[in-house]
Amino acid sequence: MLLAYIDESYDDDDYWLTALLVPDTDHASLSKRLRGVADKAVTAHGLDSSAEFRGYDVFHGEREWEPLKAAPRQRIGIYKAVLDAVAQAGCRVIVAGAVRAATEKRWPGYHP
Repeated sequence: MLLAYIDESYDDDDYWLTALLVPDTDHASLSKRLRGVADKAVTAHGLDSSAEFRGYDVFHGEREWEPLKAAPRQRIGIYKAVLDAVAQAGCRVIVAGAVRAATEKRWPGYHP
């Protein structure tokens, strides 16, 4: 069985839907790896232990990642560690997207 974690993101031009597929047999090991990355970040950078790996927040040093706002290399290193954990756990990523103007032209009034 596969477990899916889904994220939707958008800006004024594009809309994306991303799914991270995790084999149920690897879910526990992925959780352990991600917890390890989080614990290391908390210890090394004084982050709150409830910090989540939201791409926008990590990339921009927002919300729980504010203590690292002026430290982009550290944020990139943490995000890399998350991606490495996902890869080591045998996960698969599926990304689909749409150009919002094209969607509006084809289906007037529809907004993803």
